[in-house]
Amino acid sequence: MILADGIVGVLLVLIVVRSIIRPLQAVTVALGQVNAGKREIDLPPVSGDEFGQMALALAQFRDGAEKLRRLAYHDPLTALGNRAKLEESLQAALQPRPPNEERTALFYFDLDNFRSVNDRLGHKAGDQYLCEAVTRLQRLLPAGTELFRYGGDKFIALIGDGPAADAPDLRLREIADRALHGVAEPYRIGSDLLHMSVSIGIAVSPGDGPSAEHLISSAEAAGHAAKRSGRNNARFAGGQLTGLLRRQLALAGEIGRGLERNEFELFYQPIVDVENHQVVGAEALVRWRHPQRGLLLPGEFIQVAEDEGLIKALGERCLRIVHAQLRQWRGQGHEFRVAVNLSARQVQDAQILERLDELRKDDAAAAAMIELELTESVLFDSSESTRKTLEEIKRLGYRLGMDDFGTGYSSFGYLQRLPIDKIKIDRQFVADLGVSRQAEAIVSAMLALSQKLDLQIVAEGVETLLQMRMLHSQGCRLQQGFLFAPALPTLEFERWAAAYQLDQASAPV
Repeated sequence: MILADGIVGVLLVLIVVRSIIRPLQAVTVALGQVNAGKREIDLPPVSGDEFGQMALALAQFRDGAEKLRRLAYHDPLTALGNRAKLEESLQAALQPRPPNEERTALFYFDLDNFRSVNDRLGHKAGDQYLCEAVTRLQRLLPAGTELFRYGGDKFIALIGDGPAADAPDLRLREIADRALHGVAEPYRIGSDLLHMSVSIGIAVSPGDGPSAEHLISSAEAAGHAAKRSGRNNARFAGGQLTGLLRRQLALAGEIGRGLERNEFELFYQPIVDVENHQVVGAEALVRWRHPQRGLLLPGEFIQVAEDEGLIKALGERCLRIVHAQLRQWRGQGHEFRVAVNLSARQVQDAQILERLDELRKDDAAAAAMIELELTESVLFDSSESTRKTLEEIKRLGYRLGMDDFGTGYSSFGYLQRLPIDKIKIDRQFVADLGVSRQAEAIVSAMLALSQKLDLQIVAEGVETLLQMRMLHSQGCRLQQGFLFAPALPTLEFERWAAAYQLDQASAPV
């Protein structure tokens, strides 16, 4: 009897101990997995005792950690991995492998004309457009592809490239062609039928970059090359082209730093009324006082600023500088008008209206002396939204001019459809005056048309007395060019304008 009681007691102790030890071991294992940063945690069973409460707390911790991880590594709109997830996956994919194993190919997708969708239809439609692009890419890319949202309308895919002997470039070209054709199918949002397209850059490790950063840079550079060569196409990274584009990306970084450090300034090229021998205004032309390379002209950085999305910030900086300068000149008794170039991106971005309204409210008289000049390349793709933006700019009290008039295909049509106040005869026609009868006829027609439409007209690129006199004889009084002065820094422009008088030899006859 005593022995039986002892055995029962031992069994009860073992049962109690096991009921404690096993859950405690399970909790300890789970805590160790949490401490090691593992995503999969072996949770103990949830029960009504203290260990069950611990299991419940661990389950809640796991779910919360997973939610935070998704927020940190995934894009909320598309549910794709974000940049952080891309870098993590790409680092793993670039681990050293035997030569006969597959390489990693990186596809950089840049949607064409996405900005116009937002501008025309609003951001909600833009989000739908992005999600549709993701759906198409996921359907078109090979199984096992990892797709990430790199930012905005840009996506990156990691694709296994296959063994080197399997004609990888041909395979990648076929993947790119399938994506180009599949994405290009029309997409309807409400009553609008949109034509989607994408520019693709392709980079392959290790040849196009030994590290994740270099590989992404190579693919991005190739994507920019695809966009510049006409859009809706694909380009491979590598060789001299990639080196050039990498330098352009590096220059874009310098432009951004230059904007932060106020390295950009404006020079002013005088616009002269040759009949009254007066300086009536100027064209503001941006210069970059680079800390290492000295004074840079627009041709050395404007295109890169345009391609890399920096032109809006640079354009707004120029507007603010001109506005402040006009306020100062008005205080000194000068009523100069100043022409400022407006880029395509600024016209397409509705924020330009806010900036112009801010300047008008700050000093309406100074703002009224600003003339905004658009090139025909900006207007060539003009939409209804562009026309409305220009009309709103006019409503705010600004004058609009068309630069390089006569070089495009639809110049006269623009004059009928758009609220233009001024046209500027392109320098190529001015240069041919006295040499080409066709150029003389074209200039004569432009001048006659401007008079009929009550448009102000300015001739640019005037370099000789003959050109000046021929233009004036046909009624073109406002001229600018090296015959008078190049673009000058502010103080030099002020001194030149104060001293300006046409001498007897240059006076019109």
